Amino acid sequence: MVVNRKWAVVLTGTIQVTEATQVAQVASEVTPQTGELISAKSHTSNNFDFLRFVAASSVIWYHTPVFLGRGVDPLGQWTGHLDTGSLAVIFFFVISGFLITQSFYRNNSVLSFIVNRFLRIWPPLVVVLLLCSFCLGPVVTEFSRSQYFADPHLFSYLQNVFCMQSYNVLPGVFEHNHHREVINGSLWTIPVEVFMYAVTLALGICGCLKNRFALAAVFAALLVYDMQVVSATAVGAQQFLWLPAQLETSKFALMYLMGANYYANRHSIKISWQIALIVSILLIGSYHTPHARLAEIFCLPYLVMFAAYLPVRGLNNFGKYGDFSYGMYLYGFPVQQTLWLVTQGHISQFKFTAISLVISFAFAFLSWHLIEKPAMSLKRFFKPKRKLECSDSVLVYHKNI
Repeated sequence: MVVNRKWAVVLTGTIQVTEATQVAQVASEVTPQTGELISAKSHTSNNFDFLRFVAASSVIWYHTPVFLGRGVDPLGQWTGHLDTGSLAVIFFFVISGFLITQSFYRNNSVLSFIVNRFLRIWPPLVVVLLLCSFCLGPVVTEFSRSQYFADPHLFSYLQNVFCMQSYNVLPGVFEHNHHREVINGSLWTIPVEVFMYAVTLALGICGCLKNRFALAAVFAALLVYDMQVVSATAVGAQQFLWLPAQLETSKFALMYLMGANYYANRHSIKISWQIALIVSILLIGSYHTPHARLAEIFCLPYLVMFAAYLPVRGLNNFGKYGDFSYGMYLYGFPVQQTLWLVTQGHISQFKFTAISLVISFAFAFLSWHLIEKPAMSLKRFFKPKRKLECSDSVLVYHKNI
């Protein structure tokens, strides 16, 4: 009995040590470290929520001098090419390309993918369109109520819900603002985003999304189109945003595809300080040269991924109270237009930015808790049974994004 008890103690200790070792190994995998492959990173330990919030706030900050007519964006002056607003939208599209591709990988059905995208984009978009059209517009318009509701511009603006084109005029609204008549200048990116969702779905159905060489070929074809057609012709004057026929539109489509390629090649791409430094030097050196646009397309996505997996304590839990980035992006522009109308521009840039951020965040907070989160909860009615899969780092139950 003594011998058996001794062996039992030894075996128990061994099991405890083994379990502790396994826990430590899992913890080390969950904690992001630079110099690792993207596939070695935990799916939950990243800074994507924080980066999207910063990008949405940066769009509001960028629009401040535009509304007030005071100065030029400092980043745009320094680079001669890239302003803060474009940089923020690039962050959105790279992150979106990465995460939406990941979402397609994890979904077990086309229907589930479509429903997830619909529930994420359309409910808050519909609400902001209705609020601007039937609450803000009638209050601030210079037309009579009967003229306002009879004007065809009102119904044109509501067509933004189809995400085919961007309409930005409501009858008699903001006609004398410094940034005249534009209701929500941020909406033009939504059709581009939805178009890239359709591209993702098409590539996924035909098997190209999980074939990294085919996905790279799609990116290369769009890059050639961008450089040889869009950049060299007057096709940029077109307004049909579902095709990447504008200079900015094609660039953001390329950024989305770069994000998709990063996910497809997650087993081969390393995240490290050394690579990030080299990429930064190449990017900075390209500015004020003819190669700046090409350098941005290849360099910025890596820097986005580097920032997303930078091991900064606390940032990976930034979104635990909600994802407010989409709401801030949707409400920021009309909030700033209304603030200018109230103040007539007699306000400092700092106060204008601060007030805009606070009010936009308040709307985003309400949008998340009253519209976005409840809408996304409807996914469960279209969600296939959960499947136990071996992820890139640890064994987890995959959930739809």
